[in-house]
Amino acid sequence: SGIASHHAGMVPPLKEAVEKCFARSLIKVVFATETLSLGINMPARSVVIEKLNKFNGDSHDLLTAGEYTQLAGRAGRRGIDEIGYCLALWSPYVAFSQVANLMMTKSYPLTSSFRPTYNMAANLVRGFEPQVARNLLNLSFAQFRSDAEIVHLEARLAKLRSERDLLIEQAKCDYGDVQAYFRLSQDKPKTEKYIDVIPSERYIMPYFSRLRPGDVLVVPSDENPALPTRVVVIATSKKKGGRVSVWVLTTGAQKLLIRPNQVDFVPKPVARIDVGVPYDPKEHAYIAAMTESLRSVQLANSGYGEPRFSRTVDHKANALHSNANLIKIRNELRACADFNRHLSAIKKLARLQETTDRITSTVKSHSESLARQFDRVLEVLSDLGFVDGWELTEKGERLAGLFHESDLLIALCLDKGMFDDLDPIDLVALLSVFVYESRVSAPGSDSFPSRELERRFTEIARLRNELVRDEARQRIPSTKLVDSGFMVYASNWAKGRDLSVVIGDHNVPGGDFVRYIKQIIDLARQLANVVSDPVLSQRFRAINHLICRGVVEASIRVER
Repeated sequence: SGIASHHAGMVPPLKEAVEKCFARSLIKVVFATETLSLGINMPARSVVIEKLNKFNGDSHDLLTAGEYTQLAGRAGRRGIDEIGYCLALWSPYVAFSQVANLMMTKSYPLTSSFRPTYNMAANLVRGFEPQVARNLLNLSFAQFRSDAEIVHLEARLAKLRSERDLLIEQAKCDYGDVQAYFRLSQDKPKTEKYIDVIPSERYIMPYFSRLRPGDVLVVPSDENPALPTRVVVIATSKKKGGRVSVWVLTTGAQKLLIRPNQVDFVPKPVARIDVGVPYDPKEHAYIAAMTESLRSVQLANSGYGEPRFSRTVDHKANALHSNANLIKIRNELRACADFNRHLSAIKKLARLQETTDRITSTVKSHSESLARQFDRVLEVLSDLGFVDGWELTEKGERLAGLFHESDLLIALCLDKGMFDDLDPIDLVALLSVFVYESRVSAPGSDSFPSRELERRFTEIARLRNELVRDEARQRIPSTKLVDSGFMVYASNWAKGRDLSVVIGDHNVPGGDFVRYIKQIIDLARQLANVVSDPVLSQRFRAINHLICRGVVEASIRVER
């Protein structure tokens, strides 16, 4: 029909077919993401930009002038069209002045994402004297941009402080405290609140899925966290995306909600209670009977260390008190003719404070030299035994050969024997936890290829949590999460199964699948070069022959 799509989720050979057909005018219209804006020769007569903002992973931001130019630059084929057209669809969220500014901007400021990594630190230690290494970092473009950015940010902070003083004056009211009114109106009454802990949600989720009403769990008590107590599951609920939460009943007949992202213990049943018929966990008599059964049940075991979980807290009384204060202040402020103007100033002041706090934090991070960041990275490496003085240890030498965003964690796993005694198929599955990142639209699998791989993933997650604590002490960006969601797919692919069988209806985009497999191949190649054990090295090298086949091999040929 002359219509096609083009996006990162497509396997590379199919994307190449779309590009060739479009270049030959066999395809007239292509619906595409930013994959068409960079590095591809696919000029068109017209380009339509559906939205002038995009999701950056945290929020929706307006396109930069450079991004707009790359998208619009597809319009107008040199030597064929005398003129090209770019249309931006209207949006109530983007002002015409912003569109005009995007179109007219001619200079595109360069920014640097450069920062000292563990691998970089190891190679600087190996190749340079201490002072030379630090001088190299301070002479980098990133440090230059950081110093220049501070001047701009400080000027903006001064302007924001002047605006803040003006808004504070505008918010003053003789009839009452407008700021207190605004604060209370923003506080939504909550019947329950959860205390955050550091979870391993990907690991814990499968256990939540297996819980059923009547299962007895062991958790710590509020009075004495070191003293385990028992709860019984009375209900489960499954949310969109497969996340399961459970309601439990304590020996004191208190209902609590447990969510997988708020616990750091494995919810394995230690006993079971007959839920009885009729099953009605809302009835007081039923709750009393379950509570009595829970108190008298014999536990099979309670060997779960010191689990912690987040208890719900009732805030209804606080909510009623806050509502009463809100009504009292509102009645006082009604007498003020300028109340709306005062309230508008308070709202602007709240937004301005958020901006000020964000910029202040940025200034603090920029004010620190890259050399000082490098020293903090060295302190982590020294504490973990990768650097001794200004010399690399044996495992430090291995780290110097690993170029990956989880380089130190992978080196720690090598040192702890996480890859030992595994065949190439299992190694493929285990390496996937370092490259895969689940998305809401593609959450990945909750299962594991084997119990041994589940155990090793749990140990890797524990090593990562310990590393994150070390990084937090040194104010270093945290090593990214490990994710087991791709292990089953990687294992099945390594076993020689067809792509249609491996991903089937599991909501895994073909392009993402190919990209993750290629990243596993690259990581296995690096590990084969740094390990000292020849048997393990050969197993890593065997991975390429296992998984570089079919659409993956074709994709590599396309890139070449």
